[in-house]
Order: sequence, then C-alpha cells, then structure tokens
Amino acid sequence: MAARERRVRVTGIGGIFFKAKDPKALARWYREHLGLQIDGLV
Repeated sequence: MAARERRVRVTGIGGIFFKAKDPKALARWYREHLGLQIDGLV
C-alpha cells in the first residue's frame, strides 16, 4: 500500500433509531449485509 493510502475502519453508525414492521427480518438484513449483530430485540 502506498504511503499516502490509508484504510480506515468504521467504528459506529451513529444514533439513528426507527421502527420496523418486522424487526427480526431487519436485524437479519443488518447482520447479512453489514456484519452487525443486533442484540435485545423485543
């Protein structure tokens, strides 16, 4: 990798909160596409 090129890591996605008709399906999508594990579903 060249000296001017640096890779950065995402450490969070911010404070966005919303409702979903199917929270389990949404959590599955986040896990499959973004690699995020969602805990504490109601």
